[in-house]
Amino acid sequence: MGKEELEEEAFKVTGIDSLSQLSKSQASDLIDDLSAKEDLVRLYG
Repeated sequence: MGKEELEEEAFKVTGIDSLSQLSKSQASDLIDDLSAKEDLVRLYG
């Protein structure tokens, strides 16, 4: 995942598109979201 894709995902999850603007809580939410998506990819390919 490139920076642009990560920023797009951050915006979907937090409403903030700049990674440097995320709070610790928002960054944690983003990590949780990305982890869940990774788990889905492992399960379903």
